[in-house]
Amino acid sequence: MKTKEIIILLIALIPIIILGIIWNELPNQVPMHWNSKGNIDRIGGKSELLFVITGIPMFLYLLLRFIPKIDPKKKITIRIFKIFLDISYS
Repeated sequence: MKTKEIIILLIALIPIIILGIIWNELPNQVPMHWNSKGNIDRIGGKSELLFVITGIPMFLYLLLRFIPKIDPKKKITIRIFKIFLDISYS
């Protein structure tokens, strides 16, 4: 594993560590989504927060780590970044 990759994984672990530290202080229901006016429009449980904080970043890391190995033309990863940017900025 390259040094750059280890640094990325360590950075990804920071939110997980923080969540572990404050886990007992969190209420059972936590806000999960806010609308454009800043009002909470969806509430979820702590376990859902655990999935969001750990599952999604790890899934994206693994996806972007291994897709280039199966993509002979090296174009799939670029498409994933474009799709992600289109979703997050629309």
